[in-house]
Parts: sequence; C-alpha cells; structure tokens
Amino acid sequence: MVGIFVALTGPAKCGKDTLASLLQKRITETGAGASCISGTAVFRSVALWVYERGNSPELPLPADTFEGVVLSLEHSRVGIVRGLARTTYAEDEYQKPEVASLGSRFAATSPAYKRFIFAAVSQHVRTLSRSGTHAILGARDSLKIAAGLPDVPSLAVNLSVSKEVQRQRLVEHFQSRGRPEHYVDQLVQDELERDNRDRESGTLPPEEGAMLDTETRSRSGVLYRLRNDTTPEEAVRRLFCAFCSLG
Repeated sequence: MVGIFVALTGPAKCGKDTLASLLQKRITETGAGASCISGTAVFRSVALWVYERGNSPELPLPADTFEGVVLSLEHSRVGIVRGLARTTYAEDEYQKPEVASLGSRFAATSPAYKRFIFAAVSQHVRTLSRSGTHAILGARDSLKIAAGLPDVPSLAVNLSVSKEVQRQRLVEHFQSRGRPEHYVDQLVQDELERDNRDRESGTLPPEEGAMLDTETRSRSGVLYRLRNDTTPEEAVRRLFCAFCSLG
C-alpha cells in the first residue's frame, strides 16, 4: 500500500490548514498513518529565515543561500537546519502580516526560494507515501507539488469561499491577533490583492474544475473544487469521503 497525497489549494481563509488538520485526524482515527504539512508554516518560516540572514526580498538571493540547508518536516514542526544550527519559528512569529508578504516578494525575485521548498516537501511526501503514510498539504502551491509527483497518487482540491465569508474570516483573523481597527481593512485588502496576483501568475487555479461529488469515485490527477462556506466539519466530511473513494 502506498500513501495518498492530498493537495489543498485556494485563496486566503478558504480553510487550507484547518481542513488539512481535520482530515489528518479523520484518517488516523481509522488506524491509518497520516501526516499534516502546514503550507503557511513552511513557506513563511523559510522566508523569515532567509530574511533574518540579511537578504532583501527585492533582490535575487545569493546562489549559496540554500547550500547545505535541510528542511525538516517531522513531528508537525518546521525546522530549518544548516550544520549544527536548527531554527524553528513559533506560530505567532510566522503569522505576522509582514512575514506573509515576505514570501510573495522572495518568490517574485528568486525562483530558488520556491524551488528549495518544492524539493524538500516533495521528498518528504514521497518518503511518506512509500512507507504507506498519507500526506496532507494545505498551500497555494500544493497543486504544483502534486504535479511533480506522478508516482504518488493524489487528491487535488481547489477550496473556494464566497467573497462575503472570506472577508468576514479575514477581519476576524486580524482582530483576534490584536491588529488596530484602522489597520484591519488595509490588511484584508492586501490579502485579497494577493489572491488576485496569485491567480494571474497561475499560483492559484481559476475558479473552475469539477465539483467534489461524494457520490462518485474520485480519481487521482483530477482537480476538484470544494466550496467551504459553511462549517469545517461539513467540508472535511466531504473531503474524507472523496479520500476514501480515490481510485
């Protein structure tokens, strides 16, 4: 038995990390092995690590930036290892709005940034799959990673959310993190503009694709679409049904 790679993509506050974590729990309750990879933690931790080493996101990264660097994804923690030094960031560090923009800016000027992450995550997913462990990744770039793993069966899902629900979730997210009221509207607008840029660049897929239908058998390599406007429990129920029917 090989493990399945569940790739969840979608715009801000569509529920990528939340559903990835809930799906992992549902799978492990059946007795199967499953590992959840937080795209937010991975991409932002690497961006912060690169920035703290004196690199500007406005300039191409030096050729040796990732030389000898290993990205550790074990035990649901992101560790960036070079030699004997290991760096791990807490959630309140990589969740800062300014860190979110760092990743986008490094990606725009330095292909090596995403190339390093793609290679590390792909290796991790392939190793898990060969051991019979399923991997779930919630990330904007998850479909590109799945496309580079033709030897690993995958369930690819584009999560969508209405503009009204998305804006409400974004406001609640920034308010819960203590952002000043006058700043929240700008932060929300920045996230929506980022979504538009990512659709134009191809990082996010268009709002198209076959709807995830729990009454039919899911197929590896097909992009499905799942609306996540209601409760996470309902969305993960449909995801789990699709996962179980993959074939």
